[in-house]
Order: sequence, then C-alpha cells, then structure tokens
Amino acid sequence: MKALIKITLLALFATVLISCDTETNALKKVTTVTSFSLRNGCTNSEDSIYNIKQYSFTIDNDSMIIFNVDSLPYLSKIDSLSPVIIGGAKQFFINDTIEYDAKSLDTIDFTQPVTILAVAENQKNTATYKIDLRVHQMDPYKYVWEPLLSEIHPFPVANECVRKLKNQIWLYIQDGNGIVRAFMSHDAKVWEYTDVYNLPIGCNIRSIVECNNKLYLLHNNGVFTTEDGYVWANSGNSNTTLDRLLFSLNNKIYAQATQNNTSVLYSSTNGRAYEMVTTLPQGFPVSGDAIWCDTTTTGAMRCYIVGGRDANNNLLNSVWCTENGDYWANMHTQNWFTPREGVAVLQYDSVLMMFGGKDNNGIVGDYQLVSPDYGITWRLPKDDENIPTLWVPRYNTNVVTDNRYFMYIIGGRTDSCFIKDSWRGRRNLLIFQ
Repeated sequence: MKALIKITLLALFATVLISCDTETNALKKVTTVTSFSLRNGCTNSEDSIYNIKQYSFTIDNDSMIIFNVDSLPYLSKIDSLSPVIIGGAKQFFINDTIEYDAKSLDTIDFTQPVTILAVAENQKNTATYKIDLRVHQMDPYKYVWEPLLSEIHPFPVANECVRKLKNQIWLYIQDGNGIVRAFMSHDAKVWEYTDVYNLPIGCNIRSIVECNNKLYLLHNNGVFTTEDGYVWANSGNSNTTLDRLLFSLNNKIYAQATQNNTSVLYSSTNGRAYEMVTTLPQGFPVSGDAIWCDTTTTGAMRCYIVGGRDANNNLLNSVWCTENGDYWANMHTQNWFTPREGVAVLQYDSVLMMFGGKDNNGIVGDYQLVSPDYGITWRLPKDDENIPTLWVPRYNTNVVTDNRYFMYIIGGRTDSCFIKDSWRGRRNLLIFQ
C-alpha cells in the first residue's frame, strides 16, 4: 500500500514538472505587444501634441497592426515622438535595427514607416507589428464651401423665400404677376418642381413661417396653411388685424401688428386666434430684417431679428433677441456693423453668422460677418471661415441648415437681378461628431 502511494506521488510530481516545463517553454515563445502609447520627444513646446498620453492605441494581433482610433490633431508634428512599448516579448526593435530601451525613450520619425519587431525570450520566435499612426488630414476648424447649382430654375423671379418643412427644403418663387411656384429638395442640389395650389396671387411669401410641421402664410388677414408644401388651405381669418407673421418659438406663432402707431407682438397656437404678448421696443424693425430661431448651448430656444427698417424707414443695425417673446433685448449695443437690410442670419456651431445685405448705397462690403457671442460682438470671418470669392455678394438671400451639419445659402439678388444658385458649407470639426 505504501509503495502504491509512493508511486502515485512520484507520478503527480512528474506531471507537475512536465506542466511547469511546458508553461515555461510557452512563456519563452511569447512575442506579443500588450500596450503602446506615445510621448512628446521634442523640446519645442509649440511642436508638442497636447495631451498625447491620452490617445489610446488598438493592438490588432490578427492583422499585426497597432493604430490609434482617434486621430492626432491636424498638422501634428510626428517626426520626433517617443514610443512606450509593453509586452510579453523579451526584446523590441524599432524598424528591425533600433533596440527599444524603456529608460532612454529615443525619438522616432513617424512620418516614415515604423515597425516593431518583438523577439521572444528563446530568441527564435518573433513577430512584427506595423504602426499606423493616424493624423487628421483636414483642418477641423476650416469651413468647406462648395457651389451646388448655378441655376436652380429658369423662371422669372420678383420675390422668393426658402423654408424647411419636415426635413425638406422648400424654395418658393413669385413672378411679377404674383404667381407662386415651388421647388423641393433634400440637399439643395436636386430640386423637384411643383405647382402650388390655393395661395392667393400677390401674397407675401417672405413672411411664411413654419410651426409644428406646418407652414403658415398671412394674406389680407387670412391664414393659409400647408402640411405638404404645395397644397395650401385657407384656414380662415385671424381674430385681429396683423401686419405680418414673424417667427415660431416654443410651438407658438408670433406676429406683428400696428396699434395707435405702435408696434405690437401677438402669439397664437393655431395661426388664427391671437393674444397680445407685448408692445415691441422703440425702433423695432417692420421690414427688411433677418429672423432666426434656434436652441442655445443651455437648451433654451432663442430668436434673433437682425437689421431691417423701422416704422420711420430708418435702416437698422440692431440685433433684437428674445427667449419668450415677452422680453426683448438689443444685443448689438456698439456699432460692430453698419445699418443694413436684406441680410440673412443663422446660428451654426454656437455662433451667429450673417450673409449679404444692402444699405442706401447698395450691397454692403462686409457681406459676411461672425458673432461668437450670440449677437453682442461681430467680426469679419477668419481665413478658415471665409466663403469663396466665387460666391456673389447679394441681399435677400436664404439660409437653412440640416441634421448633417450643412448650412445652405440659396438665391438672393444683386442690384440688377436675382441669383438662382445654391451653396452649402460645413465645418470639418462637425463631421467627426
């Protein structure tokens, strides 16, 4: 019995020895890289890559490639970076010849192809990893503009407007006889012509307002609506005499009226029954202004009314702003731009942008302006914001945006004629969001 126990123990011991030896031999064959990162190697702080240690690298042991999912910033200097390599291999060599030393952290020129040769402890097993260091090839802060069409349609134009309806772009034009035609598009490049039904001849199409997936138009105090963009219906008369529809904010339509030579603001939930909201400030525009409503970074809806003419026909350089229709503030308290009308304004990437416009001398020279603080200050665009010189300066142009971060500039007119083109622009940074 004792002999049997002794034999069993010897067998178990031998098994353990064989297992340990097998495991040891396996470890001696390991050639993997388990972690890779980079550090700045240059002494010039201007060339250093901000927060470079935080960039994560993926190690693909099937394809033998090491790459960074998030690309390094545009124009990053990668000719003098220090790799940090961790793995099960005994030694690592850069490009087969430079032995990696974790203490010295020699710099490597990553503008050239770089590989890591991992050598196992047994000096026989090896593996080669290719480093795919990705750097943004586009300037993230640059606005890329492109012309889409030079002529959307062949019809004569005396008036026009563009509105968004259910993610569709609608271009309405009106000829000298007051007849309205419409064109629908999803991308401002391919347009579908359609007749318009039941709109009265001579109506003011520039006062069309979108609210709750419907378009509204006011004509002789009659309210016309559409859900599909081309078939309109007369919804009846407004319960009060109005001058024009202004905008939609927080699911309400706001309209302007004149009472006792004073400009008054009304609101409605259905376009017909209006309630007085407030008396508008002195010098508030009555025509020729640009209107844009959007969500701020805080999540609040805000509406801006820029430029135009007041009741005394004075040109304005005001930027009126409201979040509820009741309280209005003129954000533009200093003369960052001259009085003008016929501008187009939009909110894009948390800034306001202004295009076009004219004054008593014609089309303004500073036809593109940017406000980084929601209308308080304005400046000329930077080089990476500029719309190309091929874009013809104009007034009464139309602007819309879409959920792909494009902004579109459509139509407008010069001192001599209407322009029937379409442009789009997008900031590169927003493509990656």
